[in-house]
Amino acid sequence: MPTQAAPAPPPGAAPDAPTEKKSGWFWKLIVLGLIAAVIGAECLFAYVYVSVATEKAAAGESGAAKRSASGEADETAKDGESEKDAASGEGEREIDLGEFSLTAFQPASNTTLLIDFHLYGTIMGKEEQGFAEHYDSNKHRIRDQVITTIRSAELADLTDPGLGLIKRQILEKTNRALGKPLLQGIVFSDFLVVEQ
Repeated sequence: MPTQAAPAPPPGAAPDAPTEKKSGWFWKLIVLGLIAAVIGAECLFAYVYVSVATEKAAAGESGAAKRSASGEADETAKDGESEKDAASGEGEREIDLGEFSLTAFQPASNTTLLIDFHLYGTIMGKEEQGFAEHYDSNKHRIRDQVITTIRSAELADLTDPGLGLIKRQILEKTNRALGKPLLQGIVFSDFLVVEQ
């Protein structure tokens, strides 16, 4: 039995195996190049970020040294200004807005929150008389707005150390209830949230 030999490839055709190896290495080199470019870009970004931060820190230290050198004169000027504000009644004053103790149901976690706090508002001294008149006539509306704001707050807002969102909402709603932007800020005292 005669054995047949495999047909010979045409004279102009290249073998298949070497082509596959060339294309495989080519793509591996491209991927490797892209990875190196991304890592290089990240290193460049980190270098620029660190150098800018270092420059800012150095500028801050030199500014602090200048301020400490002239700090004695600044403190004297500040003391004089605070005495002047107190005498003219233009400094900020705290006004008691009441104590609050309420519960808020959290349907997402099926829990109830017990929330206790004492609320103060800051006003300019010259507006104290006008605030007292507006506050007395709108006391219950303001209290309702505060309770509504606290009960509708998310747990994340209630556990925020600065209570920033809640303060802004109460300030806006209270000034709207007063009819004038008399309050300058909101201050919480003895803020306590207990999950039951």
